[in-house]
This record gives sequence, structure tokens and C-alpha cells, in this order.
Amino acid sequence: MPSEFVGLFDLEYVDREKYQLVISGEIQYYRKMLTLDSNSKEDQLFKLLSLNLNFDDLTISCVWSVVSLKLALAFSNYKAFQFKRKQETRSLFVSDDWELKDQNDLRKLNMEQFEKKVVSYPWNSSEDEKLSPILPALFATDEDNAWKYVSTGFQTKTTGSYGTGYYLNTSAQYLTPYLSEMIEPSIIICLTLPGYPYPVISGKDIQKGKGLFQGHQSHYVITNPDGTPVEKPSTGLYYDELVVDQEGQILPVFVVCLKKDHNLHQLSQKFTRLHKEKESSEEQIPVYHFERENAINYHN
Repeated sequence: MPSEFVGLFDLEYVDREKYQLVISGEIQYYRKMLTLDSNSKEDQLFKLLSLNLNFDDLTISCVWSVVSLKLALAFSNYKAFQFKRKQETRSLFVSDDWELKDQNDLRKLNMEQFEKKVVSYPWNSSEDEKLSPILPALFATDEDNAWKYVSTGFQTKTTGSYGTGYYLNTSAQYLTPYLSEMIEPSIIICLTLPGYPYPVISGKDIQKGKGLFQGHQSHYVITNPDGTPVEKPSTGLYYDELVVDQEGQILPVFVVCLKKDHNLHQLSQKFTRLHKEKESSEEQIPVYHFERENAINYHN
């Protein structure tokens, strides 16, 4: 595991850095509120992630570093499994069949954008790490539910436009339409193990209720600000959605609590989803519409 994440797997480090133990029944995890003005590993990691994950113009009320040794172990085991399988039986876990599909140029653009995300993080620089890259990604929910995800992990899959699984993305601003509707908006920053993704370019790629394409460990789609898939290359910014299939592919590392202020409202207007204007067309409802509902009802 890259050195940047050593504290997530080390009880001695957690004790030394004075994390608070939280116990709920048989479930336990550790958390520590960050000051964001120190040179601690957690502060430095959060600063890097918040810059890459597009937290600009969002007003942060507090940031918690979180450690669940149980979830960290599952994540570590999945990474080791993914790495070994790709080394030993690459043909079963890496399929290039997508290159034979229609709109190949657009699928290549998806893969190029994914690769740019991966290599933007220093821990993915070695050839070994590229076999099982760690990609930070985001999940929006209200604060009460955030702690449930931190303690027990992701347990409720979404049947969305881009496949059945756990939906995340890599831009905090992209989530603002949903955050603005929450009483206590928060974002969970997670580490993910996307493996080799299938480049989805339309909801028509996916049969409803189906899981991931064989030879892929995730689905990846680049989107417009309104949540619709990009239909042709442009010079503007691309956003994205990532779908993973296994709980062990996701590890929460920070809970970011946001203020529900004018900045959040203004950003939400920029990223207004198409489904709010065209409710009658089910195919046009972006997947995060479903994911937000799942998050709010989680463990009810």
C-alpha cells in the first residue's frame, strides 16, 4: 500500500495521533477533526485531494479524517487480489472488446480522461501500482448518513443508467444540486480501486439491472455539467461518474461537512440536472438522482 495511506491501516498511528474511538454496537471506527493548518499526513493528503476533486468555492465547515480498520483490511485485500489476478490472468480481467464497439473515438476519450485522473496522483506512478490504481472519488450524502457509511461501508447498490453498483464521481461541484437539497450536506472522500473500467458513452450501453461488463472492474463515463454523457469531444471541462461493483473497492477516508450557503446554491444552478426539467423521460434521469435517494434512506 502506498506510503500516503499508511495511517489508515495502523492502529499504533491512530493511537499516537489521538484519533477518537467511536463505538456503535459491534461496529467501531476512529475519527479526528483536522485543523487544515498543520503539516500532518492527514492535512497534506486532504489538501491534495480537495484541489484535485474540485472543492473550489464550496464553504467547508469541518473536515474529519476517518479510519475503519475493518474496511481498510477489506480494501487492502481487494487491492492485493486485483493486483495478483491482473498479473497472472490478465486476459480474464482486462478486456479490450470495447475497442470494437460503435463510437470508438468517444470511448477512447473516456479512457484517456480516466487515465489522466489516475496518473494525476503520485502513488499511481509505478508500473506495479498501475495494475491496481487507487483513484480518490466522492459520494454525497447528509452528515448523519455519512457516519453510517464510514462505520459499515457501502451496502446498497444503485440500479442506474450506467450499470448496477456503487456510484461515485471526481468533482465536488458536480454534486451541488443534491447537496443543496440536504439539511446537513456532506461529502465522503473515498479511495477506490476501479481496476480496468469499461468506457460507457450512453445509458443504451447498459441493460437495466445488469452488472459490470466482463473483463472490467468498473464502469466510467464522462459527463456534461447536467449529468448527461458527453456526446462529442469539446474544449470544455469534463465531469464523470464511476460505478464499482464490490464494497471492498471503496474506502472512506474523509468526511467533509459543508455550509449550506449562497455559494452552494449558486453552484447548484450551474450543475442543474436534466431530470429536473424533463421528468417524463426515464432514460434522461442521471444515475446520481437514484444514488442520492439511496443515501438518504440508508439504514432506515
